[in-house]
Amino acid sequence: MDYETIENIKKKQGSPLIGIIGSTRPTEIYNMQMGIQVGYEIRKFLDNSKGKIFTGGVNGVGVDSYVGVLKFCIENIQKKGYLDESKFFVAIPKFDAETRFEDFFPREINIPYSPSSAYFNLANLSKENKLEIEVIGENMEERREKLAKLTDLVVVVNGGAGTFEEAIMTLNASKPVISLNGSGGAAQILNFLKNDIDISLFIKKYHNAERIQSLDKSNLYNINDPAELKNLLKKLGY
Repeated sequence: MDYETIENIKKKQGSPLIGIIGSTRPTEIYNMQMGIQVGYEIRKFLDNSKGKIFTGGVNGVGVDSYVGVLKFCIENIQKKGYLDESKFFVAIPKFDAETRFEDFFPREINIPYSPSSAYFNLANLSKENKLEIEVIGENMEERREKLAKLTDLVVVVNGGAGTFEEAIMTLNASKPVISLNGSGGAAQILNFLKNDIDISLFIKKYHNAERIQSLDKSNLYNINDPAELKNLLKKLGY
C-alpha cells in the first residue's frame, strides 16, 4: 500500500473526502435525479468546509453526481453573485485493461485510463474551468484498495459488483458507508445487509457470504432521501 500517495492527496484535497460510488450503467430503478440530488446535497453540506467530493470518473451515477455539484455552484451566481468552487475531483487508476485480438488470440494490454468525456465537458461550467484528476493505483483493483484508505466516507447510489466491493473495502477500513434506499443495485443489497436480511443469493458470485454477514455493520447507514444527508453527516461529525 502506497501510504505516501494517500497522505499527499489528503493534504492537498482537505477533509472530509466524500466519495460517491455507483454504477456506470445503473439498473432501471435508478433515475438520474437520484445522483444529481446526492451530488447537490453533499456539495451544499461542504459549502463551509475544506472537504471535497470525488467519483471514479465514469459515466452513470458519477456524471449525474457531478451535475448536482455544479448545479449547486451555478445557483450561487444568483444567490451570492459569484460561482462557487466545485470542490470536486475524480480519482482514477493509472491504467485500464483492454482485450485486443492478434492473430485471433486475445491479449490483455494496459492503456492509460481517462475519465469519461462528459466530465471534461461539464468542467467547462465550473469556476476552475478544468477537471481535477487524482491518479491513485496502477489498476482498478488497486484503486479500490487505496480509496478505502483515502476516503472519509462513501455514499452508494445503485451500483454493481465493483461498487459493492468498494463499499465492503470501505467498511473493512472502519469508514462510514451510506446507501441510498430506492436506488437499487449495490445500495439495496447494503440496505438488506444493514437490516440482517440474507444476501447470500445476491453476492455468491463475488464474495464469501459468511464473511460479509459477519462484518461490523456499525458504520453502515441507510437514507431514504438525499435531503437526509445533511443531518446524517453532521451526526457523524463532519
